Amino acid sequence: MKFIEAKEVKLQEMLSNAQEAYKVPIYQRPYAWGKDQWEDLFEDLKGLKSDDMHFLGSIVVVPEGEHRFGINYFQIVDGQQRLATVLIWLSAIRDIAQEKGNTELATYLTETFLFAKEWESGRLKKIPKLQLGELDNEAFQRVLEGKTKEGNHLIYECYKYFKNKTDEENMWQIILNNVSIVHINAFNHFNAFRLFETLNDRGLELSAADLIKNFLLMKVSKDEEILNDVINQWNEMYDKVRDKEPVKFIRRYFLANYKGKISESRLYEEVREKLEKEYTEKIRSFARALNENATIYKKILECSFSSEKINKKLRELHLVEVAPSFTLLLKIMPCLENDEISERDIFLTLSVKRCF
Repeated sequence: MKFIEAKEVKLQEMLSNAQEAYKVPIYQRPYAWGKDQWEDLFEDLKGLKSDDMHFLGSIVVVPEGEHRFGINYFQIVDGQQRLATVLIWLSAIRDIAQEKGNTELATYLTETFLFAKEWESGRLKKIPKLQLGELDNEAFQRVLEGKTKEGNHLIYECYKYFKNKTDEENMWQIILNNVSIVHINAFNHFNAFRLFETLNDRGLELSAADLIKNFLLMKVSKDEEILNDVINQWNEMYDKVRDKEPVKFIRRYFLANYKGKISESRLYEEVREKLEKEYTEKIRSFARALNENATIYKKILECSFSSEKINKKLRELHLVEVAPSFTLLLKIMPCLENDEISERDIFLTLSVKRCF
């Protein structure tokens, strides 16, 4: 059996395939490209001549189920940032055409590249070429459908950027005919996660947290029940520490529970080394422990334990910014939550400032 199937195609060929549509799986990070990445893409493409080609990188996908009649869905393991941005740009061009009265071009872009169609329950159903994750999909679908963009969302900012910058009437032809990608079908999640580690994404640099998540999912990818549990545990954990430097949290958890010193730059390698030979249940336990400790970590940073005496001591530590104390706190505060250590003992520990 093949490990992967890779082919270089123009965006026109990929997006006009009436039998394929793409989804971002729940474990993927939200849309994250910003102005720097948008500018890079715009500058790369605006100067292309008719016989020039621009390589946009690779897109790694896993099919959802067996091939069937009608729309076949693929989950995007790597490449959602690029594909989403291209579709947002094409939506902006479609709207520019519509505003200029070129309804034929607007309809062509919508029906050929932004949506596919499928006959379902006696009627023709419009299927978006890409569905993003829970945090982004509503805004993204409004852009694809040409609806009003209400509220603040990075997807809307991207749309506004390309709508304001695009003045070439035929820019859509450059995007579709002069841009190529390598479409990689990994066939299953194990292959995809393994491949993910070897690819250099043109967009945002992957953090240690991204690589650790990918490694954990790869380790359990052959057991669907455990895979789904690890995905849920990771997503819950990440939501708790999203704005509290996730890599720093994972490093502090590791320092609190494993021997040795670990730098942030070596965190992924250390986690992989510790868990490489472990069975799937051990990986699940690790993900659950991370999630449970994220709850404690959030309370430590927000000083939100039930005891105001302890919260006051924590606020004092925050004031003097004693970073090493957080490693110890991640070790002892779960014991307080589980009634294994008394509130008095925790208070005394926090009061011994020389320990920090």
